[in-house]
Amino acid sequence: ARQEPEIRRRIIETEKQSLDLTYSAATPERLDAFVSALCRAGRVFVVGHHISELIARSLALKLQRVGMESCLVDINNYYDVERAVVFAREGDLFVLISFPTYSPKVRSLAEYLGSAGIAMACITDRYSSPIAAHASAVLVCNSDHELFYNSVTAAVSLASMVGAALALAEPERAEACQKRKDDFYRAYREGAARYRTEQDDML
Repeated sequence: ARQEPEIRRRIIETEKQSLDLTYSAATPERLDAFVSALCRAGRVFVVGHHISELIARSLALKLQRVGMESCLVDINNYYDVERAVVFAREGDLFVLISFPTYSPKVRSLAEYLGSAGIAMACITDRYSSPIAAHASAVLVCNSDHELFYNSVTAAVSLASMVGAALALAEPERAEACQKRKDDFYRAYREGAARYRTEQDDML
C-alpha cells in the first residue's frame, strides 16, 4: 500500500512523457502538411487495426463533426476495404493508423494505395515505419509505455489536435455543417412528432 503513491506517480509521468514526445515530433510544418491533405480531400477513409481502430474511429468522428465526409473502413472486412478502394475518386484521401507490430493487412493496403497513386496520409510511431513509406503526410506519436504495449494516449490526443486544427483552418465548413445538422434535427424531430400524432388519431 505504501508503494501506491509512487506507482501512480510513475504512471502519470509515463503518460506525460508520451504526450511530450508526441508533440515535440508534431512540428508546425508536419501538422500543416497533414491538415492541408485533409482540407484538399473530397472524402476521407480512415483505417486502423486492433488497438489502432480506436484512434481511427475517434479521428473519423472528429472529421465528421467539422464537416468532412469521412468514414471508418473495417480492415478486417475485405469487402469494406475493397469498396473503399475501388470506388475511391480523385481527390479522396486514405488515412492509415498503424503501430508495431504493423498489421499485415494495413501494410498491404498502404503498398497498394502507393502503387495505385491513391492519396494517403498516416499516423504511426516513426517516420521510417513501413506505413509512412507510401504516405504524402505523416504524423508520428509515441506509443511506448511502461505498463501497456502500444499505449493509445498520445494517439487519441493527436487525433483531437488534428480535428481542432482542421476546424480552425476551415471554420466556414464546420459552421455550415453544424447548421445543416441543426436544421435536419429540428425537421426530423418535428416530422416524427407529427406522424406519431397522426398515428394516434387513427387508433
